[in-house]
Amino acid sequence: MTARRYFILIIAAALFFIYGCSDLKKRSDYSNTPIPARFLHLEKDIQAFKKNVGHNKYDSLKIIYGDFLDIYTQSVLGLGKSGDSSLHQNLSTFLNDTSVQLILSNIETQFVSTNDIDAEIRHGLQGLKQNLPDLITPVVVYLMSGLRYNVVLSDSALGIGLDLYLGPESNIYERAGVPHFRRDNSNPKRIPYDALRGWLMSEIEISDFKLIDHIIQYGKTMAILEELYPDVNEEYLAGYTSAEWKWCLENEALIWATLIESKTLFSKQGEDVRKYTADGPFTTGFPRESPSRLAVFIGWQIMRSYLDRNNVTWSELLVLQGPEILNNSNYKPE
Repeated sequence: MTARRYFILIIAAALFFIYGCSDLKKRSDYSNTPIPARFLHLEKDIQAFKKNVGHNKYDSLKIIYGDFLDIYTQSVLGLGKSGDSSLHQNLSTFLNDTSVQLILSNIETQFVSTNDIDAEIRHGLQGLKQNLPDLITPVVVYLMSGLRYNVVLSDSALGIGLDLYLGPESNIYERAGVPHFRRDNSNPKRIPYDALRGWLMSEIEISDFKLIDHIIQYGKTMAILEELYPDVNEEYLAGYTSAEWKWCLENEALIWATLIESKTLFSKQGEDVRKYTADGPFTTGFPRESPSRLAVFIGWQIMRSYLDRNNVTWSELLVLQGPEILNNSNYKPE
């Protein structure tokens, strides 16, 4: 497993129909694969701190949530960690803020039950356990992120910010000034795929930090997601709208030519990496119709080309490095 203290990820998503294409495959049945999956609701448990209840309550929650609780209160909310003298007062003040109360109320209304989401995540985790048995099965923690993060990870926990999945029509986003491209990505049906994508991205190691390594990291993630959820539309898995996915398909050769001609494919420069991996309304240097995160699309196409020509297990795939996969993919978009 990739060494990490914690990992926070903002994930783009998209709004369109998930199911319905006639050429989608039937998913594998992993229901007999046992996993120690737990689904916890920190967005509910944390509300005990509306009153300054002190150390005992925090300690009792830490027994349930472990170190993830400190990651949440310190790194997500910025309120401190266990042992900080001001933590409990900070939590009480935060949770009694009228804006925070409104977000929590909307979460409660939107997510009366997470049973369907639980089942879809469980399917993915069972598939990972069957094909990658050494991978840790995380505890799934639903939480309120303060409109900051879709996914928050620790070594053993997969946190999901429900407040970023209230639906594009939620007035919360208008009041908070959330950008339109993120509001459009707040469909709650996105949760299982965003969550599994986040967990996989944190587990797939890269030996170098060239742009190609990041592109192949995305490609591996998408290839595994496609195996787990073959009955989900590919543009939905990738987090694009149908129009954005269509643009990528029609301009695949342009994207690849730009990467080659600009000599950024093997760049380690942060600006070059961010151009193709960062979330946003579009990709700088391309038409405004383009989506952001073009590394997701290109990485997936390279991986598909590679897998068409090479028979590897999931475990073997994870340890292959970016340049090796590219060289053996025969990827040549026209």
